[in-house]
Amino acid sequence: MLRGLSCAQLTTATEPQRQLLRDFLHDRLYHPTEGYFSAHQPPVGIGRPLDLPSLSGEDAYRMEVRRQYDDLAVAWLTPSELFTPHYGQAVAAFLLAEHARTAATGASLHVKEIGGGTGRLAVDVLDHVCAAAPEVHARMRYTCVEISTRLAALQRATLDAAPAHSGLCTVECRDAADTGGWGAPAEEHTFVLAMEVLDNMPHDRVARNARSGAWLQTCVVDTACDGLREELEPLQDGLVGRCLRVGDWASGGKSLWHRLLDFAVGEPGARGGDEIMYLPTRTLALLDALSTALPSHTLLAADFDALPDTSLPGAYAPLVATTVGGSTRDHASYLLPRGSADVFFPTDFGMLARLYEAAARAAPTQLAGVNTQHMKTVEFMKRFANLPATTTQSGYNPLLRDFTNTSFFVGQRA
Repeated sequence: MLRGLSCAQLTTATEPQRQLLRDFLHDRLYHPTEGYFSAHQPPVGIGRPLDLPSLSGEDAYRMEVRRQYDDLAVAWLTPSELFTPHYGQAVAAFLLAEHARTAATGASLHVKEIGGGTGRLAVDVLDHVCAAAPEVHARMRYTCVEISTRLAALQRATLDAAPAHSGLCTVECRDAADTGGWGAPAEEHTFVLAMEVLDNMPHDRVARNARSGAWLQTCVVDTACDGLREELEPLQDGLVGRCLRVGDWASGGKSLWHRLLDFAVGEPGARGGDEIMYLPTRTLALLDALSTALPSHTLLAADFDALPDTSLPGAYAPLVATTVGGSTRDHASYLLPRGSADVFFPTDFGMLARLYEAAARAAPTQLAGVNTQHMKTVEFMKRFANLPATTTQSGYNPLLRDFTNTSFFVGQRA
């Protein structure tokens, strides 16, 4: 028994738990029963679709979005849900265009969606393919890969309620970044969707000593007396090292204005102190898994390219927030009890392209070509969305002009 022991005796009696930051955050977000995406009512959702052409303009749109949050009491509404079915239709238009351009005549369209939320995007994509290319829909396969058991169940329910797609869809509850879960490498070309997934991929924290120039990795230590704290240790983790080597992370995903502001307020690293940076190591693990399990694939990802309101120091620092009843509370630390807060990061899409290329080079199967491109959401939507159906009476189009801090990424191995 530990009752009556001093703090020093407790420290000796119980070995402190040490985890790399990415493992700590993975536990906080994705623990099977107590993680943020497991312990609570699904934090995403949508009520009735917005009838955008009936709205007078931007103010009416903002009021309608506020009403959705108030009525649903959800943590957030992702663009794919807020703009249903139009967002999914644009994604489907991209899939059909790429499938027609690259696939052999009569080839099946295989889609795997990672982190499918409520399943709304899957239904919207399938509905559009069914209407626009019924012959493609008839031989289509769509798989949702979801780490949260609660969200996986919600996706199954959403897909089961769409009988037009019966037999075409499956939901697999597993970690997409775990290569072993994918089974034997697939022979056919596969489209992978990752909408608002990268922001919740746990990162690692590194610091570079201003005097020695050496990079240090961050561990979270859980002790019986002091609770949670961060400690720096020599860099030895292979995934962290690979992330650092892909190229210049110096801009930190920030504009020149934000970097000048960091200098003015004394941000660590701006005036010669230790440089702090968060690296998307779990994203690299996911790209490794895709390049190994799906040697020939096209990845379409969309996410936040900037989070201007972050208060934690360091490049690519996350937002840590709890949302209850549509009201959000930001936290100054992620060293919180399991499942108590969301932690999400910005994505540097230029560096994402380098990570994708690094994963392709490390894959056991080497193919002829690797191509990447990224664009702001407005550019993607102008190419693939039904703009008249998403424009308000004043001409304001939220599909183009809201969520301006988001981008799309396309990576192809063929």
